[in-house]
Amino acid sequence: MKLLKPSNAAEAVKLKKANPKARYVSGGTEIFSHQAVPPYKGDVIDISRILNNSISPFQIGAAATLEEIRTSFDTLDFMKQATSNIGNINIRNMGTIGGNIASGKSSSDIIPALIASKASLTVEKEKGREDISVEDWISSPEGIILFVNIPDSGLTVLVRKFSRTTNDIAIMNLAIGYKLDNDTLEEIIIVAGCLGPQVVRLKKTEDYLLGKDLSEIEIEDILNEALGEISPVTDHRASKEYRMSLVKAGLEEFLREVK
Repeated sequence: MKLLKPSNAAEAVKLKKANPKARYVSGGTEIFSHQAVPPYKGDVIDISRILNNSISPFQIGAAATLEEIRTSFDTLDFMKQATSNIGNINIRNMGTIGGNIASGKSSSDIIPALIASKASLTVEKEKGREDISVEDWISSPEGIILFVNIPDSGLTVLVRKFSRTTNDIAIMNLAIGYKLDNDTLEEIIIVAGCLGPQVVRLKKTEDYLLGKDLSEIEIEDILNEALGEISPVTDHRASKEYRMSLVKAGLEEFLREVK
């Protein structure tokens, strides 16, 4: 194993191009986890000293730890909730928001919340820096995440985690960003995790709800739309049927909240 220490993000990208099998590391909770099978023994590019860890309501440096975000007075409420859902204090103290996103895991408590808030990432790539939505980056990850940008979009974001214990990773998680004009849903984004290899947006359900008055919405109609566009996996944590029941519970909770 070689430890490579670039002096800036552009140099780190060049090192990655020259060592394509090497992995970036900052907090190290993903690649050095005792649960990693097989254990990672390849080269690493240490980017911990070149990333920013600043926290403001609408921009978070990629090196900010999950616990720093959770406890900061400058963190938006939905991000406090999302980071609090990561129940293991040791992970929160070491893991960074950039690493959590870069892992791309469907069980991430952060990714659905960011997509639901219409967040973007400032990313260093071979051709330079660019901003890209979290949703697009998850589909095609490339480069080093430098900043997480949360727009002042007027969306209210609700997050919900279903797990066996507080410290366990999610069996299913849900994030919903919405905006009301009086009682009409002017905008809505629904994102679910742990249903497959990546988080998913329930776009057909969003289309069904968009523009509807809350008094017109029946939970059974929402469920018919949602359950018709998802096909959760069955694994050692939960069955497909159980995950579908959790999607139902999350959507019911959302409807009670907004009504």
